[in-house]
Order: sequence, then C-alpha cells, then structure tokens
Amino acid sequence: MNPKSTFCVAGIAAALAAAPLAVAYAQVRTGTFQVTPYAAFLSPDNSSAIRDAGMVGIEAAYYFAPSFAVGVTGNFGRSKSDGTYFGAARFPLGDSLVTLHIDQKLSIATYGAIAKVGLSVGRLSPFVAGGVGGYFLFLDPQSNDKPVTVSDLGFEVGGGFHLALTERAGIRADLRDLVFTGYDRDALNLVNPRFRTDTFLEGAPPPEKATIHNVRVSFGFSYLSGR
Repeated sequence: MNPKSTFCVAGIAAALAAAPLAVAYAQVRTGTFQVTPYAAFLSPDNSSAIRDAGMVGIEAAYYFAPSFAVGVTGNFGRSKSDGTYFGAARFPLGDSLVTLHIDQKLSIATYGAIAKVGLSVGRLSPFVAGGVGGYFLFLDPQSNDKPVTVSDLGFEVGGGFHLALTERAGIRADLRDLVFTGYDRDALNLVNPRFRTDTFLEGAPPPEKATIHNVRVSFGFSYLSGR
C-alpha cells in the first residue's frame, strides 16, 4: 500500500474513533433507500499525469436485504494535468529559445452502478462495494481551442463503514479504487506538435498504462428512508 493509501485508511480509522455516541441508531431493513452525498479526495495513479483532486459525489442505494443493496453513484472534481509527464515545449523568444512544461486545467467525472454487501454491528455497518460504469476527463477548451473529452469504461471496488447517529441519519467513510480503462495519457499533452521536444526537465516520467488505479477516500452524510 502506497503512503497516500495508508493515509486514507488512517483517516477512516480516526473518524471511527472520534465518532460521537448515539442513543438510537439506524437499522437497515429490506426495502429501505439510502442516499449519501459526500466530499472526497482523489489520488490519481502515478502514471496518469493528473494531479491530486478534491471531489464531490452522491450515492443512492436500495436495500433488497439488510446486507445487500444495489444503486448508482457519481463523482465530479477539478484538477490539473502534470506537464512534466510530456516533452517540454520550446518557443522562440527574441534571440533565444524558452523550454518549459505546460499544464492544463481539467474536470473529472465518474458514474456507475454499484452493489454493496455488509453487516450491522450495533451502530456500525461495515461494507464492501463494487461497480461498473465509466469516466470522463473534460480538458480545458480554451487551452485546446475546442472542447476535448477523454472517456472509457471504469470500475470501482472498495469498502468502508456507515456509523448511525440517529434513527435515520449517519456518517459514512469509504475507500475505493477507481479504475480507468482505455486510458490515453498523451491526450492530456497540450503542446502543439510544432513545439514539442523530447526534453524532460524533471526526469523521465513513469511508463504509460492503459489501465490506471486511482485511490479515492470520501466522508459523507447518509440518510435512510423508513418503512
């Protein structure tokens, strides 16, 4: 586990230890519906050429049994590309040449269907989750002189816990691996081919990968419908 993943796990454990006590707690029953808006931190794959990003998201799940739910989820966040992953641009400036790396702003969106399997231990409901959907990278239209979108199939897998605070409300902490397939890192290269070089000012970047794994840690508020 890399240091960022270790930090995420430690954060979930700390949230559990610091959670307040509650007299009444939610009990998941068959036919209940749970909605969870959340804030998240995304640590992209080291080979992705995407910088760390803050995200917001929402998940809605229907419980077919107290231990099994199916639903939908979506995330959105803003980030930047890391221009040091691509050959530097070289521009004439007066009588000299300027060599530099160029970043661009981008938006990240993911969506999918998910399934959750868990159990209840008093106020605590640990779970594992997995799903399939897709992802979009919306590149900066001003920098690219046109809208550019990168997208393909995506998966997610992970787990966490719900902690009941009242009969219907609680908090959730969650750690997931967001998997992007068909990933084309070079699509993030903003430099016009006329000015591209093979020069890397900060050393050679990690090798490209068609499938990348992105760690997302989230903390949210859950509401459980009644029956």
